[in-house]
Amino acid sequence: MLHLSQSDSILQGSMRRLKISDGLCCLLLFMGMFWGVEPSFAQAPESQKTKKMVVVLDDDYPPYTFRDGSHALQGILVDQWRLWEQKTGVPVVLKGCEWNLAQETLRQGDADVIDTIFKTKEREQIYNFSQPHTTIEVPIFFHRDIGGIVGSASVRGFAVGVKRGDACIEFLKNQGVTNFKEYSGYEQVIAAAGAGEIRVFCVDKPPALYYLYKMGLERD
Repeated sequence: MLHLSQSDSILQGSMRRLKISDGLCCLLLFMGMFWGVEPSFAQAPESQKTKKMVVVLDDDYPPYTFRDGSHALQGILVDQWRLWEQKTGVPVVLKGCEWNLAQETLRQGDADVIDTIFKTKEREQIYNFSQPHTTIEVPIFFHRDIGGIVGSASVRGFAVGVKRGDACIEFLKNQGVTNFKEYSGYEQVIAAAGAGEIRVFCVDKPPALYYLYKMGLERD
């Protein structure tokens, strides 16, 4: 059986208020970890190593996975999977797509492994998990003009921008948050914030900072 890549949500005892710029603040909701992938046939006999392994992942998670100017998939995890392929001799086919579609691809049996995924109670019911290898901060971002946000419960009533299928949705629902505005990817969430469609959003910190600076929104 394949052990699927994942990350785990570690709840923090207190919320940390972070000032990204003069215009944007955020609260750290929780820490997550990317988990390593340990497919069982990595140690299989040579005769079995010709079987390819299909890995599906989010193609909108810079700097780990994203599309370049020619729409080719690139990033830290792409390089790591190519190295894993060289070390094991197992051919790897990387499929990058919208995050919600990536999860559906695995559920339908069209992929062997999913990467860039956080562990949640719901996901534990259907996925096998390996050991973590990267810690990720998951904040709530909000405009400087909004006062009174001191924890996850205090965003109740706000429309929170999220990526469809993101682990933060389950986390926030458990905190009593019910009003979400879903987008296909993190880039769309940040663009919506820049356009004034949303004033509060939850995006994992690495891709959030990437897109905020790319779009020149770090001071908004």
